Amino acid sequence: MKGEREVRLLEELGKRKDELERVLESVVDRFGNTPEGSLRISRSGKYIRYYNKKSTGSRNGKYIGSKVTDHVRDLAQKEYESEVIKRIKKELYCLKLYDGILKKGTYEDVYDTLSCERKALVTPVYATDEEYIKSWLSREYRKMGFKEGDPCYITKNGIKVRSKSEALIVGELNSETVPLLYEVPLYLKGYGQVRPDFMVLNVRTRKEYIWEHFGMLDKPEYLEEALKKIEAYIANGYIPGINLILTFESSNHPLDLKTVETLIAKYLK
Repeated sequence: MKGEREVRLLEELGKRKDELERVLESVVDRFGNTPEGSLRISRSGKYIRYYNKKSTGSRNGKYIGSKVTDHVRDLAQKEYESEVIKRIKKELYCLKLYDGILKKGTYEDVYDTLSCERKALVTPVYATDEEYIKSWLSREYRKMGFKEGDPCYITKNGIKVRSKSEALIVGELNSETVPLLYEVPLYLKGYGQVRPDFMVLNVRTRKEYIWEHFGMLDKPEYLEEALKKIEAYIANGYIPGINLILTFESSNHPLDLKTVETLIAKYLK
């Protein structure tokens, strides 16, 4: 049975193979109408001269002229596409070999093939997804807690959050089995300590994201502070769409769960 990582790699290889074959077919179709010979370019000072080298011609080739003509462009395009074809064929050959290797399993699969007795004797060189998630979730930090009178919403899995929208986001993350940590302290140079709403993990890529939800944008003072905070994130290397996920809402524009679903599918699956 193929491992999840192996299946994902095979899918990526299949996409690359399809792209290469599509480009190859397109280039080969044009390649049959190219002129004979190759292009030689000679530069002397600011003057450039073009020559057509044929297998039966002179070593320097036949002089075409100093102007860029369709014939010159066609010869240059021919050589360029010839190299493209060579490289695509080489990559396709390598992909075929790698495809065969993957079908026999990757190094990550070796541990799973061991008997229980052998597993107890060795330390795997690669953490399984389950082990990685467990380690990621075990991060120790001091939680903020809730004071008496603070808004508090409890999600289905028992996480306490400070707003209904945060609870909705947690619900969607849980339904997609995305690991999350709530309000982990983070220091932003030039701004101070912040408590991002969530730190979330893409298990497939093992990449961590900060997810901030700004929920009162119709309040001027809140909006002003939100803008400063976003600028601080960016200044500290947390870039929206790279390792920072942002959602927003106001009184007249509540959080749209379809937006949350789209962001999860884009960055966390």
